[in-house]
Amino acid sequence: MLATHRSAVRLSEKSIRKDILDYLARNPQAQDTLDGIAGWWLLEEEFIRTKETVQKVLHQLVGEGVLQTIEGPDGKIHYRAGRSANHENESLEKS
Repeated sequence: MLATHRSAVRLSEKSIRKDILDYLARNPQAQDTLDGIAGWWLLEEEFIRTKETVQKVLHQLVGEGVLQTIEGPDGKIHYRAGRSANHENESLEKS
């Protein structure tokens, strides 16, 4: 149990280290306090990872017809329920 905890801590430390270095690679002039790094830099890295995953899932859902896309006046893609959204939701509720 203790070994598992230690490896989880090391993994977390490696992840944080990578996130800090990734942030600095994109923002080489950045500087901040401990609170700023923990609260903003690392939050931004998590947002980037989450956004990439969400983008993959949205692409899959559009391909399956669960979502459809429309281009907004700002040129950005907006997502809304597609023809098979209700069927997909019912399938998830049964699982």
